Amino acid sequence: MPTRNDGKTNVVDNLRHSEYYNLQDRFDDLYQRSSNGKKFQNLMDDILSRENILLAYRNIIGYRCFLLKWENVL
Repeated sequence: MPTRNDGKTNVVDNLRHSEYYNLQDRFDDLYQRSSNGKKFQNLMDDILSRENILLAYRNIIGYRCFLLKWENVL
């Protein structure tokens, strides 16, 4: 996972990952509705969806690999 010098992932990478799991449309919809003042209930189905878990796992593993790489350098 490409990172910036400060260790944070690029926004482009995060968008690409969420698009890979077909979640970007859902995230865009939630963002748009929340911007309009919508209050949400029953988000557990989205949070526990297979795609969301895989995306979270991918992001965590990518960050962990980044940290391990820097530990080896130091």
